[in-house]
This record gives sequence, structure tokens and C-alpha cells, in this order.
Amino acid sequence: MFKKILSLTVLSFALIPGTSYAGVCNNLHLKKNLPAFKFNIVSKTPVNNKLCQVIISTPQSIQPMSIYATKDFALIGQLFKDKSNVTQQVLASYQAKAVKSAFKKYGSLLNKAVVASYIPPKPNGKILYAFEDPLCPFCDMMKPHMIKLAGESHYTIKLVWDIVHGKPAFGMATRLVCNHFTYKNYSQYKNTANNPLSKGMACMLGIKKVRFDEQVSRDFSISGTPTWITNSGKEVIGANLPMLKSVLGVKKNKI
Repeated sequence: MFKKILSLTVLSFALIPGTSYAGVCNNLHLKKNLPAFKFNIVSKTPVNNKLCQVIISTPQSIQPMSIYATKDFALIGQLFKDKSNVTQQVLASYQAKAVKSAFKKYGSLLNKAVVASYIPPKPNGKILYAFEDPLCPFCDMMKPHMIKLAGESHYTIKLVWDIVHGKPAFGMATRLVCNHFTYKNYSQYKNTANNPLSKGMACMLGIKKVRFDEQVSRDFSISGTPTWITNSGKEVIGANLPMLKSVLGVKKNKI
């Protein structure tokens, strides 16, 4: 479930190569047209001789968003061309660079944050980091597939907590850590209310571990669960099994 949900207006324009239109991104008057909107500009790219695409970051969301602007107006939305979501392509490229940058800064912390792992029979040395909340329903949707997916892709799966569902999820996460659960038995259960691993007492070690994981998740700008990141910096957000298979190099007819 995503912590932040952006409501985007969908726009449609015909893109024209903007290499000769650099001036259109000057004097946009964004603060005038968005007076109550706090933001930082990440990048500006001309769309045509009248329109500029601006990627911004805001205090309200750790994810970037797009604005299309002239000196007279500013629209928050997504740009399409030939049935292709140009905005999402730009944001995906930005996010990929951000993930790789996070690995350089926090990669060692990420490995310390791992609470459980699954190594397939023939590991290839590649890693899939799974950011999950123990009460996340979308994470539960993926659990029946993950062990088999690891076997087909030969990726090792490493679980990191990202608490979305408040105190109940935090409590379950600490009890799981304190009871020395494994990724395999965690991934196999479907009904968290009846999960035997959720029973038992919490411990200070588990509390510190979950808090540490929460900080690492913030360092990697994780916006919701499940989020999957490979050790090569590729990211999949949400319970998107086809996309995850594609990123891990698993053929469509498998699993």
C-alpha cells in the first residue's frame, strides 16, 4: 500500500524534439502560478517551443512528480505520445539514478538491515531486496510466487522491513525477528492473523532492528510496499509480478 498517492491530471500533447527550444524553460514563474505549493526543481526539459517539462520534488512526497509549464500557467500531470507514457519514462529514469546513488551511499547499511534471506538451489550471486510490511496485503499476494521466482531467476531474496501499517505491523515485525523466522516460512503463510510466527514476545533486539530497517527504507526513498530493488539498481514498485519477472530475466512461460 502506498504511503503517498498523487492525483495526476492526464495530458496529451504531440512531442517535438526540444534541443533547440532551451529558452522555453526560462522565466516560467512557477512560484507565481503555484503560490501555495512548496517544491524543489530537479530538472527542466523543453517539450516544444511553448511548453517545458519540469520534474520537481516536494516535502509531501519522497517521489518526484512532473509539471508542464509556460510563463503563464503550470499543470501537474502526465504526458503521452503515441500511446506511450512519456512522463513515466522520465520519472523511471530519474528513479533508477536515485536508486544507484542510494546504493553508493547506503549499500552497506542495506545489507545490515536484512532480516531474513532465501538462497535458491543455484544462486547466481545476484540479490533481490524485498521491502515489505508484515501486514501488507499486496506483499501477501506475492508470497506464493517468491520462492519459485527465486528458483527460476537464481536471485537470492533478502527481506527488509518497511513499516506501513503502524503499531500492529511494527509489533509483528519485531516478534518475527525475535523468533528467528526464515524468509521461506514467512513467504509461505497467507493469513497473517493465524501465522504462528506472529506469536511470542517482542525483544529489544527486534525493536532496534525494525527501527533500523525503517531508517534504511527512508534512505532508499521507499514509498510503499512491496518494493523490490536488485543489487544492480533496478526497482519494481508494487505487486507487479510480470514486471518483476522481466527485471529478473525470467521468461513469460515460467512460473
